[in-house]
Amino acid sequence: GIGEAGGSPPSHSLIADYFAPDRRSTALGIYALGIPVGILFGNLAGGWINEFFGWRNAFFLVGIPGIVLALIMKFTVKEPPRGYSEGGHPPVTEHVPFSQVLKTMWGLKTFRWLSLGAATQAFVGYGSIAWMPSFLVRSHDMSIGQVGTALGLIIGLCGGAGTLLSGMIGDRLGARNVRWYMLVPAWAFLLAVPTGAAVYMVDNLYLVLGLYTIPAFLVNLYTGPTFGMTQSLAPIAMRAASSALLLFIINIIGLVFGPTTIGIVSDLLQSTLQWDENISLQYALLGCNSVYLLSFACYFLASKTLETELDAAKARPAS
Repeated sequence: GIGEAGGSPPSHSLIADYFAPDRRSTALGIYALGIPVGILFGNLAGGWINEFFGWRNAFFLVGIPGIVLALIMKFTVKEPPRGYSEGGHPPVTEHVPFSQVLKTMWGLKTFRWLSLGAATQAFVGYGSIAWMPSFLVRSHDMSIGQVGTALGLIIGLCGGAGTLLSGMIGDRLGARNVRWYMLVPAWAFLLAVPTGAAVYMVDNLYLVLGLYTIPAFLVNLYTGPTFGMTQSLAPIAMRAASSALLLFIINIIGLVFGPTTIGIVSDLLQSTLQWDENISLQYALLGCNSVYLLSFACYFLASKTLETELDAAKARPAS
């Protein structure tokens, strides 16, 4: 966990130095493809390795490629000068205390709203990914290997398409009006609410999996614009730390509380209403899905201040 945590913040900053603001969301969307692609291969390989060879061997075999890629990264990628993509800025050498990063970024209304929007998305996303296998096994009698294959393909392909297109759509529409960087994820989350609810309410397994492709695509449309706008809003000397702050907020709210809340709600429904574990988990997931409405509201509010705060960011000195 400690090793992985050091990857994204400096990577976001590095990409921001390579790519100008009008291409940044696309570049960061491509970078973020690592998540759905990793889920694709991890689930496809891990599910069947787990079924035939045990979960310990699955972890070892799926983790080995990361070591190889880390070495390739170390010896082939060059670091550009800070602020290289903007041009005209002097080199940035100042070390900024994290307290100043927190004060600066949290003072931006756009960052506050987009970080909370991304965190509520992660609340649903991490929660559903954690409990969807149990739902499919309990309610639709799938095996672990079948679940790994199905979810790997859906999240990997549909989620990957959403992640890739998020930055491209954001940059394309953002060139007309920068508010679209926040409005694209906002409307995507709103559309994900009814389609996500349908996943847990229909009985036919093939219909469940078919419907799941829609929210899997939609909820990933936040990725490129969120990371891209965070880098564009942050002072150059604060880019990596700003990304770290964003990911901290996302993971604390999403990863810590998402799966846990669904489990607690499922247990409460089972004990208080005397439902069996299949029904209680189904309705816990259904309730969690409605949190996407908060994601919609947060990104919509972020769109209202984005243009003003981006203009102010462009006028700031590099450090």
